[in-house]
Amino acid sequence: MVELDTSGSMPSPEATQKLVANAQSVVARWWLLADELMEKYADGNVDGNAQGYPAWWLKAVEYSSGPPPVPSPTTDWNFFDITVS
Repeated sequence: MVELDTSGSMPSPEATQKLVANAQSVVARWWLLADELMEKYADGNVDGNAQGYPAWWLKAVEYSSGPPPVPSPTTDWNFFDITVS
């Protein structure tokens, strides 16, 4: 373990190297965790088992009958007030 000087002076190069290595390791693991979470939960399944949402939540968000219909695509190509010629 590296002893840190609490007198206000700069840490030793050895302590700085260890602190930087630790920070880099934490960041690398954090990114791996993000990937692991996406792989495990992104499709709504956990280990191959569909999870779904509880009925109370579906009712609270008015989603119990499924998503609303997809709106029709707009045919007004001038929605930015730009004249298209």
